[in-house]
Formats: sequence, structure tokens, C-alpha cells
Amino acid sequence: MSTAKQLHCVIQPQIMPNLLDHSLKRDLVSNHAPVVIGSLLGSVDAKIIDISNCFPMTLKEKENESEKFVFDKEYLLKMLNFHKKLNDQE
Repeated sequence: MSTAKQLHCVIQPQIMPNLLDHSLKRDLVSNHAPVVIGSLLGSVDAKIIDISNCFPMTLKEKENESEKFVFDKEYLLKMLNFHKKLNDQE
């Protein structure tokens, strides 16, 4: 008999407005984003996942390749390093 590890997730209040803002910006004429994606930042302590920050990501459309969309890995690494400087616990 296996036991499942039950986790508790805490989402800090500033996350929801950030997600909503990014979702609304995808409808801008200059963006034309087919979907909204982003990165959630936080920490895990035993059975508690604390989501304390987030940032938006955009997809780039590729032509004539097997993958239709890709995200900018350089941007992701740059943002992760930036957030790590601000809070190394995330």
C-alpha cells in the first residue's frame, strides 16, 4: 500500500493581480499572444509550497519546424537571476 504525500499550497496575494494583468495584456494589438504563460517563484518547506512571486513569459512562433511555439530561454534565465538577487529564497 502506497501513501501519497499531501502538499499544501499558499499563493501570496500579489500573484493573482499579476496573472490577471498579463492575461489582459495578451489581447493588445502589439502582442497577439495565442496563450499566456509565466513562471511561478517560491519555496518548498516540508509539505508547504509557498508561491511568492511570478513573472510573465511570451511565446515565439517558429515556422517550418516541429515545435510550433518556443519561449525565450535567455529571458527566463535573466529574470531568474534578477529575482534571485532580490530574494535568494525563491
